[in-house]
Amino acid sequence: MRKISLLNFLLPVLFSGILLTATGQSTIFSENIGVPAGTTTIAAYTGWQNNGVLAFSNGGATNPADVRITSVSSTYAGASGGGNVFFTTTSGNYGFSIESVNAAAYNNLNLQFGYRKESATLHATFSVEYWDGGAWVVIANTSAALFNEATNAGTGWYLSKTLSLPVAAQINGLKIRFVKSGTASIRVDDIKLTGQIATPTTTSISPSSATAGDPGFTLTVNGTNFSSTLSTVTWNGANRTTSFVNSTQLTATIPATDISTAGSASVGVTTTGAASVSNTQPFIINAAVGGTLTLTSPLTGFGNACINTTTAANSFTLNGSNLDGSPITLSALPGFTYAESLAGPYTTTSFTYTGNSFTGKIIYVKFSPIAVQSYNGNILLNGGGVVNYPVAAAGSGINNAPAVTTGTSSAVGATTATPAGTITDAGCAPVTAYGIEYSTSTGPAYRYLHLT
Repeated sequence: MRKISLLNFLLPVLFSGILLTATGQSTIFSENIGVPAGTTTIAAYTGWQNNGVLAFSNGGATNPADVRITSVSSTYAGASGGGNVFFTTTSGNYGFSIESVNAAAYNNLNLQFGYRKESATLHATFSVEYWDGGAWVVIANTSAALFNEATNAGTGWYLSKTLSLPVAAQINGLKIRFVKSGTASIRVDDIKLTGQIATPTTTSISPSSATAGDPGFTLTVNGTNFSSTLSTVTWNGANRTTSFVNSTQLTATIPATDISTAGSASVGVTTTGAASVSNTQPFIINAAVGGTLTLTSPLTGFGNACINTTTAANSFTLNGSNLDGSPITLSALPGFTYAESLAGPYTTTSFTYTGNSFTGKIIYVKFSPIAVQSYNGNILLNGGGVVNYPVAAAGSGINNAPAVTTGTSSAVGATTATPAGTITDAGCAPVTAYGIEYSTSTGPAYRYLHLT
C-alpha cells in the first residue's frame, strides 16, 4: 500500500470511473396497514393491504401491538396516511409480525419501513428480526442500526434505514417481526421488503438428444434458482409449457414439431424479473437417414475468449453405427479448429474408422476468435451415410478493458490518505500503467496521480 500527500485533503479519496450501481430491486411485498375503523387488535384486524396473501400476528412476543388510525403517516416519500401499528408505552415486549412471505426466488433482500418517533428526547427500544425457519434472528436492534435520526430529533414520521437481510432469510415461509421493549412508544407503517430475483442456471437436460421425426416428449431441466411461478423453459428462446418440480428441476412439454428436422436446439430457463436469462444446454436432433451418429459427450462451450488468442482444447465424443465405411467429414466453422489428438495438429477435416461402426471417437476443438462477436454455430458431420449431423459449438470473442474495484480509503488526514484499489481483471491487453484520481471536494475537479 502506498501513501500520497495531498494539500488540504478534507475528504476520502474518490476513485472515478469504477463506481458500481446496484441492480434493480423487485418488491416482494409492501404493506400499508390498510385503514382501520379504530383501534383494533392484530388478531381481529382484517383490513391489511395483503390480507389473505400474508399472515399477521404478534410473532410470539409476550404482548401484541395493535392497529390504529391516529397519528397517520406523513412527510416521508410514499407515506400512505392510513392505519399504523402502534407499540404502547407500557413496559414489556410488544410484537407484530408479517408472515408467510415467499422470498425463496430472491437474493439481496432489503427491508425498510416508516416509523413515528413518539418522543423528542429518545428512541424506542426496538428490534427488527426475521424467522429463518427455526428461530428468530436479529436484523437490527439499536437506534444507530435502525434509524437515521438523532435521539433528540423531533416527534414525527420518518423512514427507517434500509436493513439488509442475510442469505438465510431467502426462504419460503419467511417472517418479519418488530418487537418493542422499554417504555417509549413507536408506530410503524409502509413496510416494504425488496430483493433481486435470482438468475436461473442450467446444469443438464434429459434427454439430450432425439431423432428427427420422433414424437413429442417431456424434457427435464436441472439447475438452480428455479421459481414456482416465474421460471419458464425455453427452446431456442421460445417459451415451452413448463411444470415446476422444485427449485433445482423443471419439466417442459416439447412438441414433435420441435424435433421434426435434424439439427440442434438450445434449452434454457427464463425467470421473470431476473437480471438475465440462464445459460443454455444443447439438444441434438439426429438425422433419421442411413447410418447413425450419437453424441455421447457434447462440446463444452468456450465462453468468452480474448480476440487473437487460442483457447485450450475442449472435445466432443461420438459413437457411430450402421455406417457405410466412408470417412466422416467435419465442416469448417469460423473460429474453430479440430484435431484427433489433444496435442494436434489442429488441421483435421475428416476421420476414418474400421468396419461400419465405432465407439468413443474423441474430436478435440480449439477456439481462436479474431473479432468481437458470437461464433456460435454447428459443426456439421457428413459421411458414412450420415447427412449434416450437427455438433453445437459456442464461443464469443471479446476485447475487454481491465476492470478494477475500489477499496475504502483509510488514514485520511489533512495532508495524507491511504487509498485502496484492486485490478480484478487484467482484460485482454497488458496493464501498463495505473493510478488514482482524487479530489478535495465532491465536485468534478479530479486530479490524476500516476503510480506506475
